[in-house]
Amino acid sequence: MARDMLHLCMLLVAGAITCSATNWAVIVAGSKGFMNYRHQANACHAYHVLRNMGMASDNIILMSFNDVATADMNPIKGKLFNKPDANGPGNDVYRGCKVDYESADVTVENFIGIMQGDGEGKVLKTTDRDNIFVYFVGHGVPGESQFPSMYGVGELPGPPLHKAALHKLLKDMSQARKFKKLVYYLETCYSGSMFADLDVPGVYAVSSANATESGWGTYCPDDHADVVNGTRVGSCLGDGFGVSWMEDIDRNGGFHESLEDQYHRITSRYNKSNVLQFGSRSFLDDETSAFIGNGTQISQEHFDHADSLDKAVDAIMVSAPQIELQFWARQKAKGPEERGSVIFA
Repeated sequence: MARDMLHLCMLLVAGAITCSATNWAVIVAGSKGFMNYRHQANACHAYHVLRNMGMASDNIILMSFNDVATADMNPIKGKLFNKPDANGPGNDVYRGCKVDYESADVTVENFIGIMQGDGEGKVLKTTDRDNIFVYFVGHGVPGESQFPSMYGVGELPGPPLHKAALHKLLKDMSQARKFKKLVYYLETCYSGSMFADLDVPGVYAVSSANATESGWGTYCPDDHADVVNGTRVGSCLGDGFGVSWMEDIDRNGGFHESLEDQYHRITSRYNKSNVLQFGSRSFLDDETSAFIGNGTQISQEHFDHADSLDKAVDAIMVSAPQIELQFWARQKAKGPEERGSVIFA
């Protein structure tokens, strides 16, 4: 026994065996189209939050249809903004945002494969020592998180992730010892329906709404809060739940703030729908930085100063159905040249 322990210690010292834990993240923007600008902007902002908090780019997997920054309707081509800056250059979250799965590869099948560590592309390579953070932002209906369709406009969904499939996925990952702890932030309409009866050890989930409520966007055109450097973007820049947790970290860094602390900070700002907690409560005293990042800060490049955040937080929230109605109303009010390729029945 003593000889075996000595041999193990020698291997550890020599670096032949590593027991260090690693944090991983999966980010999904589950929609497409300029009307859904806010989802892809939120996703890229999340990528930078994770990088700024010390997570290696190799450990972040980002799924995004990736069609908004280059869309004909985008007045600031090649850029995405998750917060207004009426008279300044804004913070382009698309710059340096590394998308791993785009267009037709943003599917429920690929998402499941990523989580399970299976597939030809970039996937999780986790063990039971590692923590996983998942952030999904997009559309949903009761019991489903929607992925984009290759056809039609942005609101037409492709094959979704069903509640039963999500629970099975998390249980299979737990049984296969794919994580130590997993935190899942879900931002869609009716998102609470996806986690009802969640019972997987080591999994903590937060939904942006209950099972009967819509989601809410922010920094929207009808509030004149979509302006960057004097230009009206013409679509909501952010979704309210994601903006709330990310701007909290932009301001506070996620250090010395527990998951429970962040939940209360989110709900103090984002109160249009009921933000709910599900699953394991045993590690809510863990620091947010232990999941959203890697416990160390490596960059201030995309962190905002508190004064700029304070100017933005008063923007109103707009429900997802109202965002769609307002978007199409603005398009119909434009002349044919302004509409471009938008077609109305």
